[in-house]
Amino acid sequence: PNTGDPIVMPSDTRPHATGGSKWLSLAAIGALAAGFIGLLAVQKPGAAATSPAQCMSRDGADAATCATACEAGSLASCAQLARMHNAGAGADLDAAKAAKLNARACGVGDVGDSNKWTVEVDKQGCSEATCVAAACASLADQYVAGRGVPQNTSLATALYKRTCDIDHPGDTTARGKAGCIGLGQLREAAGHHQAARTYYDAACTGGSTAGCVALAQLLERGTQGGIGRDDKQARNLYDRACKAGDLKGCNNLGRMVEGGRGGWVKNAAHGVALYKRACDGGELSGCVSLAGAYIAGSGGLNPDAFRSAELLTRACNGGELVGCAQLASMTAMGKGGLAKDEKKAFALNKKACDGGAMLGCTNLGSMFVNGQAGLTKDVKEGHALFERACTGGDASGCTALAVSGIKDSTMPAAKAKGVLTSACERGHSAACVNLGELLEAGGESVEVDVSKAALLYQQACDGGAMRGCTNLANLTYSGSGGVAKDAKKSFDLNDRACKGGDSVGCARLGLLYALGHGTKKNTTRAAALFRGACDSPARVLENKGRCSMLQN
Repeated sequence: PNTGDPIVMPSDTRPHATGGSKWLSLAAIGALAAGFIGLLAVQKPGAAATSPAQCMSRDGADAATCATACEAGSLASCAQLARMHNAGAGADLDAAKAAKLNARACGVGDVGDSNKWTVEVDKQGCSEATCVAAACASLADQYVAGRGVPQNTSLATALYKRTCDIDHPGDTTARGKAGCIGLGQLREAAGHHQAARTYYDAACTGGSTAGCVALAQLLERGTQGGIGRDDKQARNLYDRACKAGDLKGCNNLGRMVEGGRGGWVKNAAHGVALYKRACDGGELSGCVSLAGAYIAGSGGLNPDAFRSAELLTRACNGGELVGCAQLASMTAMGKGGLAKDEKKAFALNKKACDGGAMLGCTNLGSMFVNGQAGLTKDVKEGHALFERACTGGDASGCTALAVSGIKDSTMPAAKAKGVLTSACERGHSAACVNLGELLEAGGESVEVDVSKAALLYQQACDGGAMRGCTNLANLTYSGSGGVAKDAKKSFDLNDRACKGGDSVGCARLGLLYALGHGTKKNTTRAAALFRGACDSPARVLENKGRCSMLQN
């Protein structure tokens, strides 16, 4: 029933600040249709009265029921069936069929003359009785991505404008705010960040939690175009969205809580609980975050690569492209019970990168730089992909660009320091590790600062970057960088790093067992750790080819 309250729409499932997609995801845009149930169902005379309600029910929805209701004239059921086909949930994964259903629910006919079609679609608006706004936005998203329809941003723009009223002053045609987010994303992709902020703010003010989340993501990362970072306001927007039932907001809030940003007290367990709430509710970005928590063993979870692989597979299959990129990394290494397959990893990364998930572009760049998956080494192509990812908002791309630039002398150390500092401040723990190593070693125009390096290693270790734990363990063992000398703490840090998958941490843990420093001497355990570190993909070798416990 329409209570007179603003319609609250759930946000998209693709990360923006942390995963990099610029477009509203298909699964989530389809989910917007659920926000309109009871408001937009239209039936032909004689249709079964319960069909639309059954289609829209969380428990009773199935493709056949929704198809019947759609054919009977329930536009909301057409939109729901489109969502199911887009996500492959409860219906065959069929983007082309979803596009036709979305067009029907949106109330637009075949394109034909595209110029005439765009004018008419924009002019008509989206009247409640003949148009489901969420379906228009979902169809627009498909045109942006070229999923099930030819890629065409002009058609997408017309569909977004059909359901966003802020570009039409004085226009009384029903438009609402559903398309404002899409218009904002198009503006943001073009580098017009202030315009994007206007659209997101209009959507948020109009009652769309998706708009609030999109605005928060923009504020969380800031831009070079004059929008400063504002973690506190971003946190408040995520919190507001989460309390309204927006699971994307809950997931993003979890990141801030786990990292202790935006004024939150750092609380990994609370962050993981928010990820789990989001994932259990069908928000796939929450599943990706939860997978990361299982890898790191954070928030009270036991490290579990198998569970992480399961979650990432679910997310990727559901259309969460950052999940595909992270699944690619596990596939390339054969972790979590997955068969090692670099070519499959390449395909997953390409799918993610092509779909706008910048982490996939970063991973592809690494594959080109390292000549993986049968590729000829191509540093230039790799750097181009790193640059694309970094510009697109993926902090790991910035880190890779800086590290690779230092390695091949294409980026001065001082510039790399700035890039790594920015990426570290944006929450990328690996950037903090690399920045710490740069400060510990020093370089051209970079002064040695071991104390600062120690703080960065601690920050990275707390953030789940195991090499940060290993490096901090070294300083703790020797008492360097203002860190108190403590063999037992060094043992604990190396143990954590080793359990988290860092082979150097395992080697150094073996050394402590061999020496009996910080723990009881155990040469059998030491030998097993040395052997494991030698056999790992990241093995460390001495010049004579023997495994080294000491060299990073």
